Amino acid sequence: MRRYRNGTAGLAAQLAAYACLLAGLLERNQASHDSRWLAWSQELTETQMALFCFEEDFFFYHSVEDPTLTVRM
Repeated sequence: MRRYRNGTAGLAAQLAAYACLLAGLLERNQASHDSRWLAWSQELTETQMALFCFEEDFFFYHSVEDPTLTVRM
């Protein structure tokens, strides 16, 4: 998700948002040697693959599927 406030999620996150969070989690894991950051990054990677990966050609979309949009990039 791109925004979370008062228990409500707003706009859907973009692929870049997941990538930046994953990079931060991996950096934190390396700095602290705390495996919970690595575990979270693995879970997040699975979510990222499910949301953005077009498995047929191993292609990644930048955004999640949205029925209100006519074109998905």
